[in-house]
Amino acid sequence: MDKQYREMCPSLSPELIAAITLRIQDPRRRGATPPGTCVGVVHDPDQLAQLFEQQSPGSSSAFRLVAEQMERWDQTMPPMHVTRHNSGSLGASSEDPTNRPLAPPATDAGFRRLEEKVGRPIPPDLRQLYAIADGGFGPSIGPGLYSLDRIGQEYDDLRRRGPGYTGEADWPPHLLPLTDNVGPVSYDLQRGVIVAFNDYYYDDELTIEEAFADLHPSLETWLNDWLNTAN
Repeated sequence: MDKQYREMCPSLSPELIAAITLRIQDPRRRGATPPGTCVGVVHDPDQLAQLFEQQSPGSSSAFRLVAEQMERWDQTMPPMHVTRHNSGSLGASSEDPTNRPLAPPATDAGFRRLEEKVGRPIPPDLRQLYAIADGGFGPSIGPGLYSLDRIGQEYDDLRRRGPGYTGEADWPPHLLPLTDNVGPVSYDLQRGVIVAFNDYYYDDELTIEEAFADLHPSLETWLNDWLNTAN
């Protein structure tokens, strides 16, 4: 953490914390996009495959492969909650996206474990955010921010394999992965900015250095942008 950033000691405004706390009480509004309209719960893998095949020919093969593999393992596919997104596309999950319990606030022990792992203090704004709940909400194409434990696991994995699974470079030790959006989205512990890594940098003809880009100038602006999305 550089001197200028340390002296700034970024913190979230009380108004932002209150707005986040209010929004995430509704499971349907915890992420960046609404979970969609419930189509139903499907127990039969073949029926699930047919639903997706009707929407997009060829898309059913993934479900059939999963069901076949689970059968070889003497397992059965759990009931799947099928939803239709605003775009018209279908989604399926073994968890009910409209009934996800909110995680409790992160603990001091959790912060200490993460600080020991990264060898740096967790900044005040990130502590304030995780004092609301230990992940499971916020800007992301998935279920939201990682829990502190998941952040630690992702950090270990990225430090071990490097960005992009290519081994071309080391993962910067000051980038703390908070979630995923076609690549890790991280908090820069040196500057306080939000940094995105483009996992498809090869396809986009970028160097691995160019795959890192500042996404937002602060955690607060990133969260405000999420709050202002139409959800």
